[in-house]
Amino acid sequence: TYQKGLLMLPIGGWAAPFGITLTGDLFSIIMIVLSSVVMLIALLFNYAEFIFNDQHALKLPLLQFLAAGLNLAFSTGDLFNLFVAYEVILLSSYSILTLTSKDKALKNIFPYVVINLTGSALFLVAAAIFYGLTGTLNFADIAHTTAAMGSDPRIIAAGILILTVFAIKAG
Repeated sequence: TYQKGLLMLPIGGWAAPFGITLTGDLFSIIMIVLSSVVMLIALLFNYAEFIFNDQHALKLPLLQFLAAGLNLAFSTGDLFNLFVAYEVILLSSYSILTLTSKDKALKNIFPYVVINLTGSALFLVAAAIFYGLTGTLNFADIAHTTAAMGSDPRIIAAGILILTVFAIKAG
């Protein structure tokens, strides 16, 4: 990506606005490498912890699903697949949190789940607004269409809504 620029991989043989497109620019590749390094450190820590404590059999596969969700989030080319990536990440995190939790800790997990489900609902609303305004969920097409629309207050409101969703989900 440093030498050739943007890399694109259409999945399933469909063209860009209709099919799933994975993209890789320099920033997304750097983020994938950084998240992979952090995941490697987490797996090594988990292995060191496994020596002293018994681990649940699903912990390592769930960490791999978490890594897959992160990689998809950094490489997706459209808004709906970004939503799917966030849901894969959240499903993995819910499962990891509840694997070894006691009854008291499960009560503390409930607000985390409710806040993220609210964020997911708002994400779908924001995606629907972008689709209604631009006719696509592809990031490149959204950027092209919204640039032509100028400072339409509907686009600004949709942008604020998606920014709010990311702020909710960042926690």
